[in-house]
Amino acid sequence: MDSTRLNPILGRSGVFTRIDALRMGLTDNDLAAAVRAGSLRRLSRGVYSAGPVDASPQQRHAERVRALVAARRTCVAAARSALALADLPLVGAALETVVLCGPGRERYHRDGAVTYPMPIGELTIELDEVRSVSVETAIFQTVARDGLRTAVIAADAALHRGLVDLEGLETCRRRLRRLAPRGAALLAAVDAASESPGESLQRLVLGGLGYTVRTQVVIRDARGAFVGRVDALIDGIVIAEFDGAVKYAGAQGRDELIREKRREDALRALGYVVIRVTWADLFHSERLDAMVRAALALAGRRGGIPAPSARAV
Repeated sequence: MDSTRLNPILGRSGVFTRIDALRMGLTDNDLAAAVRAGSLRRLSRGVYSAGPVDASPQQRHAERVRALVAARRTCVAAARSALALADLPLVGAALETVVLCGPGRERYHRDGAVTYPMPIGELTIELDEVRSVSVETAIFQTVARDGLRTAVIAADAALHRGLVDLEGLETCRRRLRRLAPRGAALLAAVDAASESPGESLQRLVLGGLGYTVRTQVVIRDARGAFVGRVDALIDGIVIAEFDGAVKYAGAQGRDELIREKRREDALRALGYVVIRVTWADLFHSERLDAMVRAALALAGRRGGIPAPSARAV
């Protein structure tokens, strides 16, 4: 089958329905042959994809969302599945199950998806060409489905990117009265200054361990000259920098590593103790706790005097 015949119906996602293909003049035999040849993949009954196979778990989840919403004309993406369409981080989400909202009053499971009743007063939108609840609603639904941390990390990213604002989140929380108590906890925990999922999780884990954390803090020397902006400042003396490692790949990464080393040396010269935190540390909070305790002890032996100037931005 000539795959260019599908171009008018593929859109950005590469997902289309059997009905769409038949309207373009293709036959079931054409589709079956394309699946055997590997140029198409069957996602669910009557839904196919011409998208790449080597996608991330979240991208594969979003692809399944597209397939199920296309197949179920009365349903829309919801919770983690809507956030996946918005390309928001889903750290710790149960990506094996798609979440939808649809007509009716009962929840039901079918074909790897759970469908909930549509929230009262919900106005559906399109996220990347797919019918969905609003991003605000999806965030609060995610608190209930995947937990507070997962939802806060996604909300941080949505706030940072300008997809939502605090006023809109509060309005949505009041409308979703059943989710209001958990929603209040989410609003108390979000931080639009967070620049990555790792930074968000770092803040949440450190806060859960009982530390006083300020994020995205600007450090200046005694003359007021800018030294650096740090991911997190713990108890006023320990700097925690989240290290995702990806930025250090290749020649440009080596240059970045050198710049980071010089910046950290300047911060240490001011009296701060600097620790670098990885994903593994965040998923083993006892390890992170030990790192921070050791850093605070080191700062205490040095006199525990903070640097001349540190202010949040």
